Parts: sequence; C-alpha cells; structure tokens
Amino acid sequence: MTRRTALLFTFVASTSLLCGQTLAGPGQPKEEDHPSNGIVELAVKPIPDLNRLGNPTSKEVYLWTGLLETSILNVSSGMVRLVEVVDWEEYAFTVLDSSGKPVPLTERGKKERDSAAHPGAVHIGSASVIDLGPLKEFKDKIDLSEYYQVQPGQAYKIGIKRTKGLPIVDEGGKPLKRVEVSCSVEISEFGILR
Repeated sequence: MTRRTALLFTFVASTSLLCGQTLAGPGQPKEEDHPSNGIVELAVKPIPDLNRLGNPTSKEVYLWTGLLETSILNVSSGMVRLVEVVDWEEYAFTVLDSSGKPVPLTERGKKERDSAAHPGAVHIGSASVIDLGPLKEFKDKIDLSEYYQVQPGQAYKIGIKRTKGLPIVDEGGKPLKRVEVSCSVEISEFGILR
C-alpha cells in the first residue's frame, strides 16, 4: 500500500459513521449511539466543500466546513409521520474538537441555546409534516457552522440525537421504549474523500 493510498484510506475511515460507538469529552459520561428505535433509523454524513481541497495533491479530498446530511429512514412496515420544525429544536448536537473539548458556540448558537433553555418557550413559525412509507427516507442538510465555531482543516467528533418530531408508538400502537435515535461521525483534519 502506498503512502497516498494509506492516507486516503485514513480520510475515508475518519469520516465514517460511528453508530454503536460512544462519544464523550474529558469528564463527560459516555453515551452509546442508538441509530434505530425499531421504527426509524438515523444516519449522518459530512458533506465536503467542493470548492476547497483538503489535500492539494489529491483532487478527491475536500475540506469540511460544517455541513452535515441527516437521513431518517422508515424501517417499519407501516407509514411513519415526521414533524419538521427547525434543526435546533429537532436535534441535539455534541461537537468536540480533536482534544475532546466542546467546540464554542457562535452567537446564533448561543441565542438558540438560550431560547431553548426557557421552559415556556414556544416555536412560532411553520412546521412540515412528512409521511414516509416503508423503506423511504427523508434527507436534510444542517450547517453546524451556523451554531458552532467549526473551522476547516480541524478534526471533530460530532454526536447528533433526535427525539422531537419522531413517532412515539410502534406499529401496534404501543409506546416505544426509546423514541430517541442518535449517531456519531468523526471528521478528519485532512478532509473528506469524495
């Protein structure tokens, strides 16, 4: 294996999903990922910035600037209804740098965090209802750079959880034991292989 091949393999490995792994910084409790609750399954992947090469010698490796693609797949045999409001209300994020420290919030991130902290806060605006048939998925993009001070060329561990807007009962109408779905992804400082 050549050095270039080994490096490209590292890029691919470091941008893969880590479902079933744990994500925690120093002194934080480890939480295991639960990508599926038996009704829906969450997947997350980083989207490279195609205008910014991560490795000038490779036209296949691009920097990550904060964009993630989320996917909710209906793994049940029935219809599933999702309610989409805004990313900050549907998802909870954990963004750690290469040393395991939390990445600081942007001004918008602080504002969203503070408004979500008020128990009486009510979302004012529109919501979308999405019905998914069996094995159908809903994809969305989230730009974490709007909420966190992520920088291109840095390594990150990102955890994403979703509880809101998901089904709360199984196909038989019984309450789900766990509504929440979660997944993690690592971003290499070298970039993302496209």
